[in-house]
Amino acid sequence: MQRRTIAFLAACAVVLLAVGIWIAFFPNRGADANHKAAGVASVVGTPIPTTGLTKYTIDQSQSSASYSVHENLILGGVGSNTAVGTSNGVQGSFYLGLTGAPTATQINVSVDLTSLHTDSAMRDSHVQDYLDTADYPDAVFISTNVEGLPSSYTPGQTITFKVVGNLKLHGKTNAVTFTMQAKASGNTVSGTGTATIYMTDYGITPPDLANIAIVDNKVTLTINFVAQAS
Repeated sequence: MQRRTIAFLAACAVVLLAVGIWIAFFPNRGADANHKAAGVASVVGTPIPTTGLTKYTIDQSQSSASYSVHENLILGGVGSNTAVGTSNGVQGSFYLGLTGAPTATQINVSVDLTSLHTDSAMRDSHVQDYLDTADYPDAVFISTNVEGLPSSYTPGQTITFKVVGNLKLHGKTNAVTFTMQAKASGNTVSGTGTATIYMTDYGITPPDLANIAIVDNKVTLTINFVAQAS
């Protein structure tokens, strides 16, 4: 009887330890896993004509796009970690008018996913596999609306606004909203934008290696860009 009691208590201790590790390392996994995709965004209101606006082209040599995602790596003793992957293969353009009330439209950006790199060659190889970059080498964003622009603009002023549009990734398209900070000076526009997406919205299964190497569903996207009037 005493042996059975000790064995039972030991089993309970193991279960409690396992639950504790799970809560400590994977507290948000369930909520993210059940995220519902937004679907495709539509243009709100009358499309803005490009007549009288200046076209700006992204300078690939001064621009980058990146992702950051939380991962839990019990294997190797790494623990909680944020992985950041960056691509310098950013192309795109947009139309901008700064006379009177600022106007922006037709913001199109393409990112070469095959050039994504982190601090781990092993991770990079897995990312290429999970994104199926052999079949889907690019991520493409096309804006539908720009929200929150000020009523007037002073050259050199940094402003915050939102760009709503559709992101095509891994063969699927969903609405995404980028929060932007940007400024115009002379013939140059520079800025940064961030957005949140979920892997499962794009048919991508978050990596999970036997519960010892798990990646969150939620991903933060960031674009840093410099664009020149063309």
